[in-house]
Amino acid sequence: MQANWIIANGFSFLIPEEIPHVGIFSLVLFYNRIEAQLFLEYNIRASNLKIAYIVLGNFPNKDTISRIRLLFSNACIRTAFGNDMAGVVLTCRIALWAKNKDASFLVSENKVLIIYKSKTLSCPAPLFSLSRFCRISGFRTNIKPLRLPTLSSL
Repeated sequence: MQANWIIANGFSFLIPEEIPHVGIFSLVLFYNRIEAQLFLEYNIRASNLKIAYIVLGNFPNKDTISRIRLLFSNACIRTAFGNDMAGVVLTCRIALWAKNKDASFLVSENKVLIIYKSKTLSCPAPLFSLSRFCRISGFRTNIKPLRLPTLSSL
């Protein structure tokens, strides 16, 4: 699986069984290839499905997500950024970018402030998630974050 990574348009992707782009059902997004390889090694059953694995790098942007949506137009997006605050905020931003929208997120120790559609919304930091963001903002998405195993559970 290592040799089949394709680099295009600011991101790299892997389609395990060389399925045409339109035949991909799901996309799994990662920060880097190491996380993607670990996921593939410990999640063998996923390699039999029509899934493309995409590495965005540490600084994804709206243009990159737009290019991915054009390349894999029929696929459902799953994110694999972890359950920390940075991963949750990035999942929210990717959900917005996939629908050509944007918001600002200001994170403090105990609160997350969101500026979306000229409104300022807030949420306690320990409760913040993509689901909570959708509830308080009225935004709808079909993007789902993956629950990744921690190193201690491997």
